[in-house]
Amino acid sequence: MRALERIGQPVTVAGVRQSSHRSRTAKGDTMMFMTLEDLTGMLDIVFFPDAYRSARSALHHSSSPLLISGEIELDSATLEPLLRAEKVLPVE
Repeated sequence: MRALERIGQPVTVAGVRQSSHRSRTAKGDTMMFMTLEDLTGMLDIVFFPDAYRSARSALHHSSSPLLISGEIELDSATLEPLLRAEKVLPVE
């Protein structure tokens, strides 16, 4: 996927989780950062607290590839594209 060409657009991607870690917001809510890999490369994904709560079961109980929908944004710290996740489903 050419994520830089899709900034601000909704997308759905499928791939395998390469890495992930949880973090806490200033309010103490849990969120997750993930790197997803598909046949074309890797994409960083962020699950903000609401999306993380909705996706938690699929994220923690599946070693299957994942289908993740959201919007491509430009990370202000790295100037790299990232997917702001809204929905996730395991691919069976």
